[in-house]
Amino acid sequence: MTTTNLKVENICRAAIEGATMVLRYGAEGMERNGLKPDEIRLVGGEAESLVWRQVVADIFNQPVVSPVTTEAGALNAVFQAMWCYINATTNNSDKTSLIAICNQHVKLDKSSRCEPQPDMVLVYRKIYHRYLQLEEQLKPLNR
Repeated sequence: MTTTNLKVENICRAAIEGATMVLRYGAEGMERNGLKPDEIRLVGGEAESLVWRQVVADIFNQPVVSPVTTEAGALNAVFQAMWCYINATTNNSDKTSLIAICNQHVKLDKSSRCEPQPDMVLVYRKIYHRYLQLEEQLKPLNR
């Protein structure tokens, strides 16, 4: 940013981009451990924003889609409670997985889908590389 473009909308976008860079940084740790999703499922307040969903798709270079119910915290607690109850009250041969419960109850909002835009993927790839450099330089301050 410069003094000529220091505007509220640019500061807001920078906050969105910064938060998404942190998410990608964390996701890369999961990838190093063999967990690589085919698409990003975005939940919470950011899932309601088309701009934020598109930024996530471009930074991650993966499609983004949100579930119909984007407030996932309480819903996930319900799923865990269901899983505990079902597995505590059924015999061993009828056990169910948490994945099966989620697959049964989570419905995706197809209209929320955002595909990565190749030109923006290239822009964000350069920005992310700079982000990683800055992250490395700032590590001594986090001790």
